[in-house]
Amino acid sequence: MSSHTTSKIFVIGGTGAQGIPIIRALVADKKYSVRVLSRDSASRRATDLLTLGNVSILEGTFADEAILREGFRGCDGAFVNIDGFNTGEKTEIYWAIRSYEIAIEEGIKFFVYGNLDYALKKAGYDSKFRAGHYDGKGRVGEWILSQNQANKDRM
Repeated sequence: MSSHTTSKIFVIGGTGAQGIPIIRALVADKKYSVRVLSRDSASRRATDLLTLGNVSILEGTFADEAILREGFRGCDGAFVNIDGFNTGEKTEIYWAIRSYEIAIEEGIKFFVYGNLDYALKKAGYDSKFRAGHYDGKGRVGEWILSQNQANKDRM
């Protein structure tokens, strides 16, 4: 008999194109339970996720610190994917950074941010190659990597 304790993962962006397969894979592994943030807990995608078992829905928005704290609290890990197409680059950058900070406060041990390459930087900062949804995620990814140098004992 295994003594493995199921790990709880908080997912932001779980009803989206990247989040749904992540949740399916976590639940199928049977080592994880998943708490999913959804703006509408009665949406088709949210209710479909509930049928997978070992999934709970937290209704709210990633742009609410109290909801973020509730989501991260009691979880071991997090998968965060903020939709920069819908939120805009500035909003994504702010709330991604704030999500990381709150995750540290709430004791998250493993934090995955759904990011992309920092295309503008890779293009030598030539603005003709600027793509806000890429660059916002790329900036956050680089910021998280630098923060992890100081926070490696916590996360």
